[in-house]
Amino acid sequence: MKYLYDRSSNSLALTFVEGRKYRDSEEIYDGVVVDYDIDGRPYAIEFLRVNEFVDTQGLISGRPVRVSGSELTNDVQLNGSVLRSWRENLGLSRDELSRHLNLSSELIASWEDGIHAIDNPELLRLALQAVEGNIREKLFRQMFEIVQESLGDSRTRSSVSSDARSSLSNPVAPNSR
Repeated sequence: MKYLYDRSSNSLALTFVEGRKYRDSEEIYDGVVVDYDIDGRPYAIEFLRVNEFVDTQGLISGRPVRVSGSELTNDVQLNGSVLRSWRENLGLSRDELSRHLNLSSELIASWEDGIHAIDNPELLRLALQAVEGNIREKLFRQMFEIVQESLGDSRTRSSVSSDARSSLSNPVAPNSR
């Protein structure tokens, strides 16, 4: 799964499955669009005017960012280049990562630039995995809240319109009571 945030158009696209051929889209809520593949299965969701739905401050703009599949597995040695790649793939600046870890951005820069070795890479790996989990959880929580709200609104509209259809097909005379 990956996301593409476009700051200039204020839109966010979340692609759940890559490689599917586009068929059509449906706006399920004002500013929330679901894309369907040629078999009619949803594979992406787009948020137009995304800043109305999601806190976009931490999102990187202009290139796809992979949301799943952490590079911080236990079999990869954590060094400066792995740290930089992980940070960039998550869309964090050095300053943002330093705030999450309560470390100086200069220290993170020295690790990434190979000036200093990471003193305790396993402890840092655990902290980074926690940061990654918190960021993803926040993003997914916001996205699912939007989808739930839009489904709730569409169900409400649907039940209101069916109630209206029912009253039209079974009119009650004003003096029948």
